[in-house]
Order: sequence, then structure tokens, then C-alpha cells
Amino acid sequence: MILFKNMLKTVTYCFLLFSIHTAYGQQKLQIDADLAANSQPLEVKRKGASAIGKYQFGAYKIVSGKAGLTTSKSKQKLFSAESEAHSKRAFSFVFVRNDSDSVLVNAIVTSKRHDVNLDYFSLRFNWDDQKVSETNDYFMVNITRPGDSIEWKMTTASTSKMKTMGDIQYYETTTFKGGVTNGLSDIEIKDVPIVYKSVFQAPVYGYQFFQGDKAIGAVQLGANNRLFVWLHKDLDAKAQLSLAAAMASMMVKQF
Repeated sequence: MILFKNMLKTVTYCFLLFSIHTAYGQQKLQIDADLAANSQPLEVKRKGASAIGKYQFGAYKIVSGKAGLTTSKSKQKLFSAESEAHSKRAFSFVFVRNDSDSVLVNAIVTSKRHDVNLDYFSLRFNWDDQKVSETNDYFMVNITRPGDSIEWKMTTASTSKMKTMGDIQYYETTTFKGGVTNGLSDIEIKDVPIVYKSVFQAPVYGYQFFQGDKAIGAVQLGANNRLFVWLHKDLDAKAQLSLAAAMASMMVKQF
């Protein structure tokens, strides 16, 4: 009888773990209906344990990266002198599609508003300057393609607060503004409300990318084994690569 009870406890425990693991792995953001219908959720994997995670999803992956910026002698400064001098963190990586087409990504993180030139993005995306001035986390990304004079730039400005749900502590974004542009095409980034379903799992959060009223992509962040990317099938190859690279930079920033 004792043996039977112990076996029953073991089976119950294993079933509980399996149920938790299954729910944990299935948790996803609620994204725009049209985007969901015209894309496939690409599960993100991280390879290795380097400082710059080698994330890969679908045909895309980070092949190399480092702390600090990567520039060429002939290239002008990527960011303002103040931003580069006072950044809390800087990193760069090479991002490829199908092991052939590639872009170079440079990024910095700073908490000082006066170090960041947000006028360009505020004008293009009609941001409320009062809201932006209240933020304390600025993320700037420069995406360049070999042999292409057109650069993609991404800037996000956000404020987060520590929250507690059960035994789990996490940061919830209270203010967020973000955009991606190459000077010809503007993509607005909108944060997606945090998804929290169980005390057994940390919340997931993410962002959707809009061109006008159309959602063209989304990224889910959170625990390493629950990262996903969605890319609208109507995007051309160049736009997909640049958008995927911007999302990958968010993953690197997170961890």
C-alpha cells in the first residue's frame, strides 16, 4: 500500500510538471488578427552562452556579435557623441537570412534624455513630447546592409515599473514609444499588454510593428524558451530582413 501511494504521488507530480511545462511553452501574445492569418509564429532559439546571444528563428540568425560598436573608418558616427559617451550598454552583431543576405546591427542603451536626439522620430511619428520626456530607457539601433546606402534606424523610449504577481517579480512598461524608419518607410512600434496566466510561469510581453494601420510584424519576449517572431508574408525580402534584425536587437537588449 505504501509503495502504491508513493507511486501515485510520483505519477501525480510528473503529470503536474508536464502540465506546467505544456502551458508554459504554449503561452503567446495576442497579436493583430490579420497578421496572425498572414504569418507563421517563428520560435526563437538561442545557441551558445556568449555575451551576445546567437538567436535564430526561421531563416534568420545572429552569426557573430560583440559588446561595443562595429564601425568602418570611412563611416560617419553612428550615434551622437553624447549618446555613445554616456551609453549604459553598446553592442553589435551580424545578422543573416539563409546564410547569405546579411546586415550589420549596432545598438546603444542610455537612460539620459538629453543624450538622445528624438526630434527626428518625434516628428516622423507624431510622438507626444511630454510622454517621451517622462521615459528613462532609450534604445537606439542602426541597421546597415553591405553595398546599400539606405540605413534603417530604430529608436524606442520607455519607462517600466517593478510589479509582483505571486512569487514572480517583473517589469511592466508604463510608457512606450517606438519607431523604425529608413527615411522612406515608417514603421511604428506598439507595445502589447503583458500576458500572465499562471503562478508557475513568468509573464511574456512584446511589440507589434505597424505600417499605417497594418500590422506587419510582432515579437514576443520574456523567458528564453518562449520567444516568438511573426513577419507578414506580404513584406519583401529586404524589409523582412531589416525588421527581423530590429526584433533580434530587442532580444539581445533583453538578456
